[in-house]
Amino acid sequence: MLLDADLPLLRRYDGPAEVVSFADRPDEAAIVADLLERGPARPALWLVSDPAAAPITAAQLRDVLASVGPPVSTATVGSAVVTQYTYRNPPTVRRRSPRATFGPDLALVDALVSDEAPFAVYLRWTTPTPPQDDLWATLYLLDGAGYLWAETGQVIVNAIAYPTSAWRAGEWSDLALALAPPVVAPPGEYAVQLTVGDERTGAQRGAWDAAGQFLGVRVPLGTVTVAPPEQPVGPLPCDGREAAWGIFRACLPAQTGYSVPSGDLLSLGVEWCAAAAPAADRRVTWRLRAGGGDVGQAWDAPLSPYPTSRWRAGDCFRSLYDLRLDPLVPAGTYTLTLGLDGEAVAVAGVEILPRERLFDLPDEIAHPLDLTLGEVLHLRGFDLDRAQATPGGTLPLTLYWQADGPADLDYTVFVHLVGPDGAVHGQVDRPPGGGAAPTSSLAPGQVIVDALTLPVAGDAPPGVYRIAVGLYDPFSGGR
Repeated sequence: MLLDADLPLLRRYDGPAEVVSFADRPDEAAIVADLLERGPARPALWLVSDPAAAPITAAQLRDVLASVGPPVSTATVGSAVVTQYTYRNPPTVRRRSPRATFGPDLALVDALVSDEAPFAVYLRWTTPTPPQDDLWATLYLLDGAGYLWAETGQVIVNAIAYPTSAWRAGEWSDLALALAPPVVAPPGEYAVQLTVGDERTGAQRGAWDAAGQFLGVRVPLGTVTVAPPEQPVGPLPCDGREAAWGIFRACLPAQTGYSVPSGDLLSLGVEWCAAAAPAADRRVTWRLRAGGGDVGQAWDAPLSPYPTSRWRAGDCFRSLYDLRLDPLVPAGTYTLTLGLDGEAVAVAGVEILPRERLFDLPDEIAHPLDLTLGEVLHLRGFDLDRAQATPGGTLPLTLYWQADGPADLDYTVFVHLVGPDGAVHGQVDRPPGGGAAPTSSLAPGQVIVDALTLPVAGDAPPGVYRIAVGLYDPFSGGR
């Protein structure tokens, strides 16, 4: 008889079955090892599930028992649910652990996300070695386009509220948080992601999965579905400026002026309400107009990611729009308009700030190359001031990049000093040009001269080294 919590049954049961609590097992591997150690297969196992059990422990125990055999019967006894399983196969691990590691001193053993809003998220942590820092966990709720709709976080603490700097080696504990989407969040599928950072400095830690694959700084925990509200929530008060198109009313941003560097992103939110049920899916048009009325750039997008043909009378949902400024649009002052059904209203003034750009490669590059990384960025060569280095020293390195145009993401450049043992003994990770030239803002033909200093580890062994260069998405770790 298997318990997912320390129930009074442990002390009061005097029947023939063996009663075992798994409340202190941190992961599925420990559960499986315990079951295998208890000897030959039994004809049946009974799982006693209690509402007071840690949700992660309960889920792990159910997963392991599902690998043993199918459930035969279920009964409710008081507040507990008793399920009988037929023992057909040896137990196996289904959920790999750890889910992610954030350095040598912190691991996410497992995570569980509930199905209904507000979404409860359970995180099980362990410290392989005692951390020196107090660490902070942050959760994000993102839609399919990557827009943020909810965020929450707190210091990672154990059952007696001690932060990670006070944990012992091998200690583990659960942390429960909740993500509550706003009532105007469009129905649909959302991603739940996690970051870990230093509570004092805010610096985020990189993450690796159980196979050693770099995950970036954000760890995906799963997806959830935001359902339409049972009843329409509109009409809602507007804190900005109102505009109307037939059955649609829009609450526009209160801010009426923006300054945006050339090639950067202008993000705007509009809250839409429908007085009647729309008959079709509707689209809007954003336009950037110069002083004479000429259109400098236009964007066409769905009015909402939740198709308006599914809206009811009184439904109100917020739409987020990312307007990426074309790096070829001249710097200057523009008027941004929003149009629907052929009618447009002025939303804000936009000043596009000039960005310094270089389009000519140097006449002489010490080591010319012609390598393409991703779809739009080319490494044209590099300069290496010297080919010798000492442990604890540095290597001055200049990379020469050229773009075909803006990338879809803002990539980070990594430079690794790879030793004869195949290990990395020095590295630099930063945006091109030290952040002055985000890859999403690059113009066709633009050149980036990226001068950096590559550190050499103090314990770097002697030998011949290689320098590896690449790009990755800092959020997902994808290269």
